[in-house]
Amino acid sequence: MMSEAMNHKSLEPIRTRIKNIWVINKLIDILHGLSKCLLFVLPLLVVACFADWVWDIEEETPFIVRLTMTSSWLSLFIVSITYHVFAPAAKNFSEDDAALRIERTFPEFDHRLITVLQLSRPDARFDKKSGKLLSELTDEVVRCYPDFNFNKALETQKIKDAGYKFAPAMLFMIIAFVAAKDTTKALFQRQLLQNVPIPRNTTFENLPDKIILAEGEEASIFFDLSLTKGYTPNTGKVKWKSDDGKSLLFAAEPDENGKWKATFASSIENGTVTVRIGDGRAGPIPFIRNNRPTLEMISAKLLMPDWYGKRPDGTPYEKIFPKGDIEGIVGSIVQVAFKSSQPLKEASLIIKNADLNLTPDSTPCVLDKNNDSFVVRFALKNGNTRYQINCSNQYGLESNPNWQRKLTVQDTPEPLVTLLPEQIPGITRIPGKDEDTEIDGLPVLIGKQFRVAYKSECGSGLSSAKFRYRINEKGDWQTLPLQEFKPESEKLGKFLLESGAFENSSPKAVIDFYPIPSQSPWETPDRRTAGGRFDFQIGTLKNIRVGDKIEYFVEVTDMNPTSPKTGQSEILVKEVVGVDELLAWWRRKEKETEKLMQLKNKQAQVFEGFLPNLPMKP
Repeated sequence: MMSEAMNHKSLEPIRTRIKNIWVINKLIDILHGLSKCLLFVLPLLVVACFADWVWDIEEETPFIVRLTMTSSWLSLFIVSITYHVFAPAAKNFSEDDAALRIERTFPEFDHRLITVLQLSRPDARFDKKSGKLLSELTDEVVRCYPDFNFNKALETQKIKDAGYKFAPAMLFMIIAFVAAKDTTKALFQRQLLQNVPIPRNTTFENLPDKIILAEGEEASIFFDLSLTKGYTPNTGKVKWKSDDGKSLLFAAEPDENGKWKATFASSIENGTVTVRIGDGRAGPIPFIRNNRPTLEMISAKLLMPDWYGKRPDGTPYEKIFPKGDIEGIVGSIVQVAFKSSQPLKEASLIIKNADLNLTPDSTPCVLDKNNDSFVVRFALKNGNTRYQINCSNQYGLESNPNWQRKLTVQDTPEPLVTLLPEQIPGITRIPGKDEDTEIDGLPVLIGKQFRVAYKSECGSGLSSAKFRYRINEKGDWQTLPLQEFKPESEKLGKFLLESGAFENSSPKAVIDFYPIPSQSPWETPDRRTAGGRFDFQIGTLKNIRVGDKIEYFVEVTDMNPTSPKTGQSEILVKEVVGVDELLAWWRRKEKETEKLMQLKNKQAQVFEGFLPNLPMKP
């Protein structure tokens, strides 16, 4: 037994070396098996990636197809790695197999190595006579062991074979990653069933989530492209597929500016669209037809400015324009109400000007809670010519044509001022009854006064009046403000515009300026007409002499505070005379009147029965 123990101990270095050789060979087998797996799987993986790349050019590779390709190469990989890698790795250490492997490498052992290893084990059975033989064999093996390099028993050829087989595949993968890193990475991720896009030389930018076009209209869609440097696409096409399965293929092409576009005929219905330009593809994108919004004008009116006057309840006066074309004065407020055929996303008011160099004013409109009604209000300004409403629905489709109407800015009219016929002082003129109270050209007695009566009217109201005069056409016109008359009692009666006084005014009553209240205040504001009469005292004038001539007229201003307009009466001339001259003028007037009466009577006899309102021949 002592001899056996000695033999076993002397063989321990050899046993350890044999096990190391076995371990290294096992690793070599695993690497060799792994190279076989990759050699089998990589070509199939490359074919799957290439098929995915080609299919994706036309349309998105269906998931079921990608799943089938992934299942194919993954199944082959599992079978190969199980057989060529896991099976060798699962084998246990066999000293005898390793020793035989070494003896095949070194025939010089002549089976002595395996014999010594087997017989030196504790469980080996042999008789005592064989002990001497075992001891001799052991000594021979131990003695010659240093002369043998057991590393030659390593299966290095398998490493070379694995390198030769795996190197081309590995080189192909390295080249693919270097030349097209993003594409290779994306293709591999897609084989792992990740939903990543395949990079292309043509990349679509700013693509909409869906294409929405107006119902029944031909329209072009432009595409923003990002191209790889040096790459220029030369083909493009669009595939439309309807909801019921119909499809149509038509061209996408660059316009004169080089921007790619596709034109959709009016017959193209709802469905999906896939676009391909060069090697890039976009879609499928939902394609939707929708009606454009249309506007209906509910009402259009003009609110007059505050200075124009207010109704009895304090609201502004209005003018209605059924067709929406507005005519009004500066400062008026245009108010137009609209109803849309469908909910709107936004609406804006555009006001255009006569001066095309001016940028049109643009103001967003405030929609109601249902987004289908709104009211626009804006002040009318000089130069405004048109107003327009631009609106778009929830899908971004704009109204076409845009609703627009004309704006006409009117100037406020000048007040119309008329001097009433001259009256005999101290006598109240009764229109239509006694024309003898009217005397044209009556001179004024020096140091006295003469009466001036007038009436005025203006659509923009009357604010004030002035009496203007000058002597002998010299110097500037002098101004005498006329005070507004405010009746303190209703006993004065109705104001008689044709006489410049109230019904019950005394003959000597002075009413400088009286704006007449409206008879229908809900329809017409106050102060549209005015009138008055006053006596102009010439005794206060300096250096006035008999024979001087006084020119005069009445001037009235409207109520527009921003651009007031002034109207004036005709200019009359009053001659300054003494008592003798006045009496002489009066006598001449009486003779003229007598002659006129005689002429009137003669005409009545000639045209008796033919002319109305003439007395019959006595």
